[in-house]
Amino acid sequence: MNIILTERPDSFLSGAECALQIRENQLVPAIRKGQTVEVDFSNVRGTSQSWMNAFVMGTLLECGIDSLRYIKFQHCNPLVKELITFSVQKAKMRSLHAA
Repeated sequence: MNIILTERPDSFLSGAECALQIRENQLVPAIRKGQTVEVDFSNVRGTSQSWMNAFVMGTLLECGIDSLRYIKFQHCNPLVKELITFSVQKAKMRSLHAA
């Protein structure tokens, strides 16, 4: 499955509600079916940290840290990679504290 986040060039994604909608309607259902999901960050110049946390961290907390193996992040610029890494690390820390 592919999730294309935006068609508009040089986009900045913000608003946790938007991320939550994509997560709940597309990402989580695919992961629960065991499908690999390619998340396409083409045209994305950046995101707010709250957007990335709602999208990545929220998914990992909901589906488990191991669900990361089903997510392939595509066409990420250095800023987006950094935001993804931060959200993954934050999810790992929260799951360790919850255990």
